[in-house]
Amino acid sequence: MTFATRIQAIEALKATHRTALAQLDALFASLQQRAFAGEL
Repeated sequence: MTFATRIQAIEALKATHRTALAQLDALFASLQQRAFAGEL
């Protein structure tokens, strides 16, 4: 595996992790909103 190929794979993983983190942030914000509104 070449260095450039490894870098591309790492960048793809970083993009996937950023997407997952954004989804988790949105879910946590939704959970907080429901908790403070007394809906849980």
